[in-house]
Amino acid sequence: GNCAGADLTGLNLSGMSLQGINFQSAYLGETNLTNAELRNADLTDADLRNSKLNYADLRYADLSNADIYGSEVKNANLIYADLSNANLIYANLSNAYINYADLTYADLRYTDLSNADLNYADLNEARMNYANLTNADLRHADLTYAELFSGILNDADLTGAFLTKVSCTLCSLINADLEGANLEESDFYLAKLTDADLTRANLEGADFNKAKLKDARIAEADLNSVDFREANLTEAYFGSSDLTDADLSEADLSE
Repeated sequence: GNCAGADLTGLNLSGMSLQGINFQSAYLGETNLTNAELRNADLTDADLRNSKLNYADLRYADLSNADIYGSEVKNANLIYADLSNANLIYANLSNAYINYADLTYADLRYTDLSNADLNYADLNEARMNYANLTNADLRHADLTYAELFSGILNDADLTGAFLTKVSCTLCSLINADLEGANLEESDFYLAKLTDADLTRANLEGADFNKAKLKDARIAEADLNSVDFREANLTEAYFGSSDLTDADLSEADLSE
């Protein structure tokens, strides 16, 4: 079907089969699409502001450049969806399945992604300031150049994730799993990494100035040119990591 440019504002389309339909540039603001079947649908440039997409099936859907501001997308299936350049500010995607999705350049500021599955998602240059990623699954996700200022990633699984040149100032990564992750040249100034696992992580050139790394596990990690100035490293476990080229000026290394 072709609904390109159609005005469907405020309609109740919950549970409907809309698979593969063209909604390009359609107006779907405040529309109820709960449990809707939207697999392979074309929603490029669509207006979905404040809509309800809870439990919707959006696998392989094209939502590039879509405006999803403030929408409810809880428990939705967005596996392999294209959300590049989409506006998801204040959207709620808690418990959503976003594996392998394309979120490059997406705006996820203040977005709720708690308990979401972002395994292998592409978040290259995504804006995620103030986003809630508590307990999210970000294993092997690509967050290169992403902005995560004041983001909450407590208990998140970032095993093997790419966090190269990420801006994570004032982030909270308490008890986060970053084993084998690449944090090269990333900014964790004033970040909270208490009890975080950084085993075998690449921290080369990363900035942990004034960061809190109490009880963190940093064994077998690449610490070349790491900035730990004034960091709290109380009871941190470095195992066989080489601290020779790390800057530990005024860092707290007490046990």
